[in-house]
Amino acid sequence: MSGTLRDCKNREEVDAVFQAKGISSNNYEAKNAMLLDVMGNPQMFCSIGDPTDEQKYEMILISFLGGKWKYAEALSKISL
Repeated sequence: MSGTLRDCKNREEVDAVFQAKGISSNNYEAKNAMLLDVMGNPQMFCSIGDPTDEQKYEMILISFLGGKWKYAEALSKISL
């Protein structure tokens, strides 16, 4: 693994990057911020009301690992 969040392909790799950066396993606010930053800070919608930071993390992580943000990023570069 290269050690960058952008290159992670599964939960274990993401966890390893956070651990290497010294982010505790329950610091969901920091994890969420880092994942969203890597994805280009997309708008996230949650229909379950007011989710906990852990619930937000799971939603953001699933979106991150899905990789659609990479496609959107590539399209934005083409349109420039």
